[in-house]
Amino acid sequence: MKNVSSIILAAGKGSRFGSELPKICHTVGGLPMLFHIIKSCADSAIEDIVLVISTKLSDVSSKIPLSCTNEANIKTAVQPVPLGTGNAVLYGFKQCSKASEWIVVLYADTPLIRAKTIQSMLQATDSKTGVVVLAMKPDEDSGYAKLIAGPDETLFAIVEEKDAASYNLRDGHRFLSLCNAGMLIRREIAEQFLDKLPSSPITQETYITNIVELARETGRTCHYVVGNAEELRGINTRADLAAVEKSFQERMRRAAMDGGVGLIAPRTVYFSYDTAIEPDVIIHPFVTFGPGTVVRSRSEIKSFCVIENAEIKSGAIVGPFARIRPNSVIQENAHIGNFVEIKKSTIGVGAKINHLSYIGDASVGDEVNIGAGTITCNYDGFKKRQTIIGDKASIGANSSLVAPVNIGAGAILGAGSVITEDVPDDALALERAPQVTLKGKAKKIRAKRTI
Repeated sequence: MKNVSSIILAAGKGSRFGSELPKICHTVGGLPMLFHIIKSCADSAIEDIVLVISTKLSDVSSKIPLSCTNEANIKTAVQPVPLGTGNAVLYGFKQCSKASEWIVVLYADTPLIRAKTIQSMLQATDSKTGVVVLAMKPDEDSGYAKLIAGPDETLFAIVEEKDAASYNLRDGHRFLSLCNAGMLIRREIAEQFLDKLPSSPITQETYITNIVELARETGRTCHYVVGNAEELRGINTRADLAAVEKSFQERMRRAAMDGGVGLIAPRTVYFSYDTAIEPDVIIHPFVTFGPGTVVRSRSEIKSFCVIENAEIKSGAIVGPFARIRPNSVIQENAHIGNFVEIKKSTIGVGAKINHLSYIGDASVGDEVNIGAGTITCNYDGFKKRQTIIGDKASIGANSSLVAPVNIGAGAILGAGSVITEDVPDDALALERAPQVTLKGKAKKIRAKRTI
């Protein structure tokens, strides 16, 4: 939407988190909470997005994943001194596109907000509208500001909770059991009043909520739309973060199952914000997906696997107790078994690595069989080196492949070998010290130790 800008308030201290990391950088589903709300704005077709940040947070626009931006123009505005939400919106407004007729104000610590919820504010406008507030019903002890409705049920004002007890309601006016979770402001209202918001005599802060009364005094009407409380929940503490993570995971699990994914024990499976799983995948209990993971149809992920930034192709079986690390591809019908770790490697079609192996910085061909205990020795102390294993090669158990090394197609490596040189196609390679057998020696040792 070219006529809409979004200002995301992200300059809060987050002091209750007890962390040196800014609150908005803590993650939900593997993605900083700030980036969640950027993605929701971009998904709602808002092309102009301004982040209001503090001086302690460096420019974050260059760190936002492309999957979150949807080609939106992301800008930043620094609020040098934390003087309230009104002051923060004023700094953000200066960066908004001049072509925007509406300004959406959102909070960076409400990461579960959906694009359709943002759009609901725009759908509530008409030619007389000055402000639309996105409202939610909070917990009773929330501490949020309270909405006041007029006799005609339009929005009359928003009052901070500490001031609500002394506020004199006019005839026909009433407090609503709702609080502010976002706001849509007509541009001319923002231009007229953002620098005229009243300051608190105690803190000298200005609050964006006061713009409702100012807009109404110009003859503009103000409205509210009610959103889902779970979706609009703000994060102020680590307990809040855990609650929002729980809600996010439930959302992802429902979406996966609605899309045809089989979750045997849904509550034990954890997703990242961008996990993509195709229909007819079976996921066993206690599986964790890190960012950047794609799982193709008809594959199966068994229990206690961790998969991050990897692609599991159709018909593959992974686990149990497998770890698939970034930049790995498990090709069709491959088997990755228990206690196998794959890192930055491609495992070929129908290949089998069934137990107790580490494969790193490798290209494993089709129908390769890798025995238990095999490792690719990919690090020489200075650089990572590559191992290449050709199609249909057979790697004996407990083999060490010292990279860089190339194992030819159809080659066989004897169990327990340490391979330091290339092996040609269809060759047999063995590397073992001669076995020494001393007859009767074991009996003598036992006898000596019992004396």
